[in-house]
Amino acid sequence: MEIEESVIFDINSHHVATITLNRPHLRNAFDEIMIQKLISLLCDLKENHKPRVLILRGNGPAFCAGADLSWMKRSAGFSKSQNLEDARQLAVLMETLDTLPFPTITYAHGAVFGGGIGLLACSDLVIAAESTLLALSETRLGLVPAVISPYVLRSMGPLARRYMLSGERFTATQAQHMGLVHEVVDAMDSEYLIYENVTSFLKGGPQSQAIIKQMIRDVESVETHEETQRMTIQLIADVRSSEEAQKGLLAFFEKTSPKWAPEGS
Repeated sequence: MEIEESVIFDINSHHVATITLNRPHLRNAFDEIMIQKLISLLCDLKENHKPRVLILRGNGPAFCAGADLSWMKRSAGFSKSQNLEDARQLAVLMETLDTLPFPTITYAHGAVFGGGIGLLACSDLVIAAESTLLALSETRLGLVPAVISPYVLRSMGPLARRYMLSGERFTATQAQHMGLVHEVVDAMDSEYLIYENVTSFLKGGPQSQAIIKQMIRDVESVETHEETQRMTIQLIADVRSSEEAQKGLLAFFEKTSPKWAPEGS
């Protein structure tokens, strides 16, 4: 286990990685240092560790209360170029998390405000404790949720407008109805639900999962039905002849588990 000042990283023998936000005294609010560490860890995971699943969570009473107030206070005195670079780094963090080629699970609890909601919106599966409170609180500080807005709008849909404009708090159940949260659970049952979903993801082919995540982005960006059709026809034709697909189909017909799946699945 590698412990850093603001982030804890671990990867187990099943290639399940965990990144834990570790500033509990600040409700895991992030600053420029924490953002850099998260970017570095995510890039290292993608390039070197290549985990099957990533779990993102927070230590202490809250998952992430958004931006560190002392960082925000310092940023008030930044030049325009410094503010541009700060915003660029947050954008890199969100894009890096969003485009990881393996499934990501985020567990939210306590408070999830501002940029913390961006982390949820960039995750493949979000599990939240029933007592979680969320807010796109930027407007109450005279700010805007600019960098996270593409991901939040994708997840929350039209109702994101209301919460961006009001900054009001909403519950985990409300977040689930909007699509930002996928599972709401009693905090006592969270570990079991995380484990259950990790196991489910491990049953999928790692190459196919990476291709699916890229496919989703590609389909979202295509402008015409004809272009989508051409792209997806070519994709399935290519994937069917891949080594992973051949092994997966063989295991299915032989009623065995493919090599990548957990034993007994």
